[in-house]
Amino acid sequence: MERHRLWGHLPLLVRSSSKESVEYILQALWRTRKTGLDAADRAIIRDMLHLRPRSPFGMPPHVDMQVCL
Repeated sequence: MERHRLWGHLPLLVRSSSKESVEYILQALWRTRKTGLDAADRAIIRDMLHLRPRSPFGMPPHVDMQVCL
């Protein structure tokens, strides 16, 4: 079940502009696998993947970073 959720999010990495960005993202996810990403890492990864930030009004954007990451 977990495996299917992971594979569903891998196409997001295609949005990354470089191999280094993908490496940073995977390393950050691994490093924070038990604690979760902090706000700074989420912002960096969101920028690398060209994703919009979460809406302050609780309306999810096109891709919800909390679910993806």
